[in-house]
Order: sequence, then structure tokens, then C-alpha cells
Amino acid sequence: MTLTVLVGNTNARLTRFRGARPAARRVIPTARFLSDPGRFLARPGRVTDAGLASVRAGGAAACRPALERLLGRPPVVVGPRSRTGLVFRYDRSQLGADRVCAAVGARLLLPGRDLVVLDFGTAVTVNVIDRRGCFLGGLILPGYQAMVSGLLLAAPRLPRPASVRPRQLLGRDTSAAVRAGVWHTLVGGIERILDRIDRQAGSRFETIATGGGYPLVRSGLPRVRRYDADLAARGLAEITRLNRRPG
Repeated sequence: MTLTVLVGNTNARLTRFRGARPAARRVIPTARFLSDPGRFLARPGRVTDAGLASVRAGGAAACRPALERLLGRPPVVVGPRSRTGLVFRYDRSQLGADRVCAAVGARLLLPGRDLVVLDFGTAVTVNVIDRRGCFLGGLILPGYQAMVSGLLLAAPRLPRPASVRPRQLLGRDTSAAVRAGVWHTLVGGIERILDRIDRQAGSRFETIATGGGYPLVRSGLPRVRRYDADLAARGLAEITRLNRRPG
């Protein structure tokens, strides 16, 4: 069984794979997980390999010792020189490990297609991979909660809206107006980005989404044809396999 550990800015996601299929999942707040990683990892003897990807500073260093004790050898840690099966037109020293994992996972599920991968976390990342497996580049924008927090930081007297889809375009109180403004800005911006990607490429890209923030905006993004909560974990499991392979 392979264990994948994805350490994000907000949450850490632990997924156990039996072969290529996810068998168990656990999501833990990142700060809590990094305070004692060994407490949350699987018991010895149940895991034969492990992959680790972190976007939190110091996250990989904090987790690696616990995974080494679990495995009896170092885990595969995603970095700029990791094998991925992709070709990159992006500075890999600046490319988040979560984006790499999600791109590899998307290629596993939808091979041989032009893809846009949307990952809805603290930030929303938009990653473009062509049918040959070339990572062409991407965009990063704030997620829903980050947009709300930024607005409230600049205008603290505004109320914090609930994280639900607005019922109508025009809010009839201030909380509803904030919610509608942020939600429509986010989904409208993403729709515009997808249209521009297609125009620039001269073809229509298939869109796949992942991340815990997606259900909130699902109804506003008809271009998204598939959602997979395990997308980055699938990619990390594949990267682990590729980097254990000799040669």
C-alpha cells in the first residue's frame, strides 16, 4: 500500500492507495498535522511506500523523519528534479508541488487530451497541459475565502458572508452583496480565463477540477466536465512509482 501526503497551506491530505485506487483518505488542518506528523501517519507494516509533496515552508522537512521511520527508507519527495512524465515550459524551481501532482493526476485520468486543471484551495490554480504532456503554464488567483478576507482587511466594517452560492445577482443586504460580488467575480474570472486559453490555443481544452473549494462554485462553471477530489493524490502516487523505478 502506498501512502501519499500532500501538505497544503490550509489542510494536509493523507491518502492510502491500494494499487492505483484510493483506499482511505484523511484531511487534517496543516498546523495541527505539522505539530506532530508521526501521530497521524499509518501504523508500521501497513504501508510499503510513500510520497510527500508540500507547499508549506518547512512542511517536507517536518514530515520526512516520520515517514522514514514508517518505511525504513526515505519517502519520495516531489521537487524540481522529480520524474513526472511531463515536459515543462515553466520554471520548476518556482512551481508548487501541488500543481505538479494535480497535472500528473489529470493526465492519468484523461490521457492524450488538451487539459486545463483547476485546483480550488486557498488559492485557485489554473494549469494548462497539452495532449503531448507538455505543461504550458498557468495562472494563480485568490480563492473565495481569500477574496473575502482581502476585502474585509481593506474594509473591516463589512460583514463576512456565508460560504454559499448567492441566490440572486443583486444582494438585498450588505452580506448578500459581498457574497454575490465575490462569487461572481471568481466564477466570471475563471470562465474568462478558460475562454482566453481556448482562443490562444485555437482549440477547446477539456477542463477538470479538484480541491475543496470547488463545490461552492460548481454551478457557475459549466465548462468543468469532471471533478476528482483525489486528483493531486493520484498524481503523487504516480510520481512515487516513477521515481522508485530504476533508470
